[in-house]
Amino acid sequence: MNIGMDLGGSGTRIFFDNGETEYYSVSSQPGNPLINKGVLEFLKERLKGKSASIIACAVSGGGSAEARETLKSELQRFAKKVFAFPDIKAVHYAFFGNGDGIIVISGTGSVVYGKNSGKELQIGGLGYLLGDEGGGFWFGKEFIKRGLLDMQTGKETFFSKSIENYFQTDNYADILKKIYSSSLPSKLIADFGATVLNSKESFEILDAGAEKLADEVCTAAKMLRTEKPEIGTYGGFFAHSEFFTERFKQYVRKMLGECEYENQKLKVEKAVIKMAEEEIEKRNN
Repeated sequence: MNIGMDLGGSGTRIFFDNGETEYYSVSSQPGNPLINKGVLEFLKERLKGKSASIIACAVSGGGSAEARETLKSELQRFAKKVFAFPDIKAVHYAFFGNGDGIIVISGTGSVVYGKNSGKELQIGGLGYLLGDEGGGFWFGKEFIKRGLLDMQTGKETFFSKSIENYFQTDNYADILKKIYSSSLPSKLIADFGATVLNSKESFEILDAGAEKLADEVCTAAKMLRTEKPEIGTYGGFFAHSEFFTERFKQYVRKMLGECEYENQKLKVEKAVIKMAEEEIEKRNN
């Protein structure tokens, strides 16, 4: 049995090559799935002492090399061979296989990654404290900032009412306390962003994020010297906001001109298994 896992910022998908997929909401700091022992406990219960041939993972945020090695060591009790890939490379493979192209991810965070003629490039993916513009945390943060200012200045607006409903209080100091005392502030704020994603009041902020990501894609295309790049869009914001997706494409068209949009060929949790099998074949040769 081979097992593929997509350890995302807001959830984990675990695929068994018998065709079954399990889904878990993340209960630990995104980008550090080791803290989420639920995944390990699930594998222990599911495998019942048996060993999988391969476990392959896509790790949110790429993860440091040290973190990926630690993850692999934790999983080695469940499989003969364990692989941990940065999620950007797994998503790229899911769209383009070993070919060239550019992917842009807008989920809890955001990142652009591209390959062309052996050259590869990443832009963004700096995490919620230093970047991730156009991702769920950034969007939720911008929305909450407006709402808190409206509360402080005595304005009752869609922004202020939305955060009052989400945090179950009309006291902005209590809202700040809930945010800053949270063990998962990035997920808390990104999850809030998802609740107002398709409200017309949010379009101005979504537009700003779409423009930022389009600019990063265009920068990547120019640095990779691709004249008519193939682009893959991935993540919850592209999946669930038609406005965000269309504005992103409009900005890319304005900045870059001609391009093509590629459909995703594989689920990420399936793609990592193929990536692992290719790695094994390389080692054997």
